[in-house]
Amino acid sequence: MRARIAAHPVFTGLLVAGLVLRVVTFFAYRPALIYFDSTRYLDRVHDLEPGALRPIGYPAFLKLLPTDWELAVVPAVQHLFGLAIAVLLYALLVRLGVPKT
Repeated sequence: MRARIAAHPVFTGLLVAGLVLRVVTFFAYRPALIYFDSTRYLDRVHDLEPGALRPIGYPAFLKLLPTDWELAVVPAVQHLFGLAIAVLLYALLVRLGVPKT
């Protein structure tokens, strides 16, 4: 693991910076930043009926999360997915031959 991290110092630095910013954001907007349509998605979790404007995918995802005790689980998982997407995109770019520096 250390060898992989040492082989990609720029990406590792950017990933750590992204992690720090996401942790700061997570605690700054605790438990979650609620927009006008957030409650509509949360309401759809219980009946899982697709609507014309809001498809069923995101409410189905929310139903999988243990949000009964705390809403902060949702943004925490979203932050982790954001970091995972960054890692996957970087892995794809390295696989396609983009230089590691």
